[in-house]
Amino acid sequence: MAEPPPLRSTGPNGLPVPFEASVADRDRARWIHLASILAPLTSPLVGFIAGSKAPFIKAHALECAFDLLKWKILLFAIRIYMLFSAALKVWQMLYQEVEFDWKSMIIRGIAGFIMFACFEIWNIIQAIAASKRASKGQWPKKNFLHRMFKVSFPQ
Repeated sequence: MAEPPPLRSTGPNGLPVPFEASVADRDRARWIHLASILAPLTSPLVGFIAGSKAPFIKAHALECAFDLLKWKILLFAIRIYMLFSAALKVWQMLYQEVEFDWKSMIIRGIAGFIMFACFEIWNIIQAIAASKRASKGQWPKKNFLHRMFKVSFPQ
């Protein structure tokens, strides 16, 4: 079976680039993004190491790592806020002689869970969108990890 012709890729500035990622590179980059949904720590690392000779795979692995840092830090901050908020409410009810109210605690827990679930769903949507861009052969936007690891982008 013949391999399909490579898709026309665009660089970070939207202009066509001379470098075309092979179908295998596009598939590997796509799977890096999809695997990051279930294995967020290991997927970018494995992709970065396995794609060390292919700049397209390396760039997408670093984009995946950047998204991991961004979203996991945000989700961690939400968890800390939920924990701090619950502890503060319990302290207020115990030491300020306010009647303990299960209803407000349950509402806070449900609101925090809904907020956390919305961000997780958005994280999954972003990973799927990034995998679609990778399968089309589009280069990711540059971020600080690309500059730190000196990934060469086509000009």
